[in-house]
Amino acid sequence: HSRDHNWLDRIVIGLTAPVQSLLEGSVDGVTGMWSDYFYLVGVREENRKLKIANRKLQRELSERSEETFENQRLRALLQMQRKTPQVKYVVGEVISISPNPLFRSIRINQGSSDGLVEGLAVINEAGVVGRVKAVTAYYADIILLVDANNSLDIVVQRTRARARVRGSGDDRFMGIQVERLARTAKVEPGDVLATSGVGDRFPSGIPVGQVTSVKKSKFGLYQEVTIEPTVDFGQLGSVMVVMDTGSLVVPEPEETVSE
Repeated sequence: HSRDHNWLDRIVIGLTAPVQSLLEGSVDGVTGMWSDYFYLVGVREENRKLKIANRKLQRELSERSEETFENQRLRALLQMQRKTPQVKYVVGEVISISPNPLFRSIRINQGSSDGLVEGLAVINEAGVVGRVKAVTAYYADIILLVDANNSLDIVVQRTRARARVRGSGDDRFMGIQVERLARTAKVEPGDVLATSGVGDRFPSGIPVGQVTSVKKSKFGLYQEVTIEPTVDFGQLGSVMVVMDTGSLVVPEPEETVSE
């Protein structure tokens, strides 16, 4: 009987071995599949954490860059104040920009409670920004120099030739055009135009723009000059309102250029 039993065992083993191998292979396959799944879940979670950390680092870098830019701007404002110690300023932060292309203006967080009145000059570290147009207790609207309703007496710093600039901005462009610069006046590309201080509330010598091209005709009283504003009117942050120019305003003579 034991011999028959051994014979039967061999038959059973022979018949079940392939099935057992198949089952073991299936189990191993399922186990491997679950291992791969958990591995992928782990990788996905790690990627998610890395993305969060990356966004946090980018945000911190952006904030630090903004702080650096703001510190540089404030240092430049302070340097401007040191250059003109006799001039009294009130520093304001831009809180909004007018969306109307026909009226180029900004609003700052200083108003009549801080001593502001209409007509005061507004500058920043780069040059002339505009004038105070309207005032409430805590806010003021500044009409920018690039607005077509704004104009200003200027001089060519190198030669002291006099002229006038006027805003020429429209819905696509913010610029300044030069008016009434005598055809005989000496001016060339690279020259800086600055406030004259004549009959105005702007201290003299504040940059307005740099000459980019000059065109002199054989006839006529004036020459055509194009300039690039020294102020970036699309990136205004902090500005200085000129409260008192000290002795930097020159009395306006009778023969001054009129609007």
